[in-house]
Amino acid sequence: MWLNLDPTKGREQRGQRPVLVVSPDAFNHATGLPVPFDCCDSASSRVWAEISDCSHCPA
Repeated sequence: MWLNLDPTKGREQRGQRPVLVVSPDAFNHATGLPVPFDCCDSASSRVWAEISDCSHCPA
């Protein structure tokens, strides 16, 4: 999903950016406030997490 992140404060990302909504649908509908995660497009600023045990992850 792409969102326009303007207006911003301080060092927040500006402009149109790809985001991932990380809040559940029930929360989004109840509050009208989905929680986005800014998916930056710069390889140098990406943070990768290694998942060593994903036995609880859905297949």
